[in-house]
Amino acid sequence: MTIHVHERESSNAHLRLTDVLRGEHEHVARGLGCLARLAEQLRVSAEVHPDAVSALLDFLREYADHFHHHKEEALLFPWMERHGMPADAGPLAMMKQEHEEGRDHLRHLLAAARHLQLDAGVRREFVARAEQYCALLYAHIDKENHILYPMADRMGSSTRELYQAPSVEDEKQEQHWEDVVDHLENEARHWPKPRIVPRPGCCGTCG
Repeated sequence: MTIHVHERESSNAHLRLTDVLRGEHEHVARGLGCLARLAEQLRVSAEVHPDAVSALLDFLREYADHFHHHKEEALLFPWMERHGMPADAGPLAMMKQEHEEGRDHLRHLLAAARHLQLDAGVRREFVARAEQYCALLYAHIDKENHILYPMADRMGSSTRELYQAPSVEDEKQEQHWEDVVDHLENEARHWPKPRIVPRPGCCGTCG
């Protein structure tokens, strides 16, 4: 869903950016649940379909990072900076750093995915990276849902600058990603339940 932050109030605006981002967190957490199951499967077997692995990592790269994190970095974070929150210290700096850490984990996961069925050492590296990535993003989601977004909501409590009416294209895109994550969970149901447990406040679909 594409939301443009408007500095002037609109009588037609009705979706708050932070609420949209919270909803996207639910999709991200469901994808993390699939990744945690994949890691558990790879502990015991190399028998995973390459297409399923590729689809899952593509979702995390395209949706969690390119779509969701980019939206935060392009819209929410600059808005908070303009309203007085420091960019290079405190919550925003931490969130940006964690985005970069997540991207680094994803780069390693994507590189390792090409050799999962051939090299036990690569599988062990993939499992370790996957668990680190899941732990990072579960904690990241928790901090944003319970600290950063409420701060933004308070900062914007006297204005409707963070509100925008969704377009038909926004709604189509949202349905597309819902269908993608439904498919990923259908594939992941064959894999063991993971050891990673999401932090309180995160989506519980992986446990």
